[in-house]
This record gives sequence, structure tokens and C-alpha cells, in this order.
Amino acid sequence: FSQFPQWVHHNKALLANKEVLMYCTGGIRCEKASAFIRQAVPEVKQVNHLKGGIHKYLESYGSSKDSLWHGKNFVFDGRQAVSAEETQLGKDGADGDAVPAATSAVSIPLQEIV
Repeated sequence: FSQFPQWVHHNKALLANKEVLMYCTGGIRCEKASAFIRQAVPEVKQVNHLKGGIHKYLESYGSSKDSLWHGKNFVFDGRQAVSAEETQLGKDGADGDAVPAATSAVSIPLQEIV
């Protein structure tokens, strides 16, 4: 998020006369980022964000047939990722077992300190 203002200033021409749609995990960053875009790029047509973020969307629509969300939402706590449904994200490269959620990186012994 700290690099966002620099990105916006570098991409003003790209954002000018466009409608910007944003979504974030919990919505707080999007509120700040959308306000920043409106201020920094007055030529932008419109800036919208998903109120309450993906978290609120999953609470409201996650398990409904109308939900357009598939997969996991990264969260900044010990859960790592949340979902309204239990989905398989992939297979473990070592043994081929299903990987149902975001997991920590595989631990590989290092031969030297990097």
C-alpha cells in the first residue's frame, strides 16, 4: 500500500477518463485508495469500491447461489485465508495430497544461509 501513491502518479494518464472499480480484503484500504485517486487524478470519471471489502461480500453472498466469488480470501491473521465454501486450491507437490487452504511455504533445509 505504501507504493500506491507513486503508482497512481505514474499512471495518471491510464486512469484519466476511466471508471475505476476496486476491491480489497476488508475495504479499509479501498476507501483510502479510492479517495486518493479522486484527489490525485481529477480527470478520472468515477471511482467505486466494494463496501466492506471481500470479507463483507462473503458474509452476505458467499454461500448463496448468486455469489460470484470462488476460492479463498487472504486475511492478515492466523487463518491465512477464508472462504464461504471448502474448495481445493491445488495439490501438494511432494505427495499429491489436496491443499484445501492457503498454507505456509514448504520447509526445505538450506545448505547455506541466504
